[in-house]
Amino acid sequence: MKRPSKPRSWNFWTQGKLELLGDYMSAFTIACSKKAGETNYLDLYAGTPDSVRRDTGAPLAGSARRAMNTQPPFSTVVLFEKSKAAASQLQAMLEREYPDRDGRVLGGDCNTQLPQRWRH
Repeated sequence: MKRPSKPRSWNFWTQGKLELLGDYMSAFTIACSKKAGETNYLDLYAGTPDSVRRDTGAPLAGSARRAMNTQPPFSTVVLFEKSKAAASQLQAMLEREYPDRDGRVLGGDCNTQLPQRWRH
């Protein structure tokens, strides 16, 4: 049986960047929800759903989890992830915690996936 991988650790500045991203996502969906009708989030380098602070060991929600928790919610969340292990963790998170939401994980390199999926 494969053991779960150890969460990736980040320093305090990554937490600050993720908090700013979370604030921005919420402001964006609030501003757009009345006029746009739908809001979509693409995360080209989604990583794992959760990590830890390197200095304290405290949990740190990744960008994908923050996108899924944004209120008002995004209409669609598309997560690209090159690492098979991280993509598997993202897919498991979506299925377990957000089964009624439109969240998708696209494995592989986003630089290859985007041109293949969205041709003009």
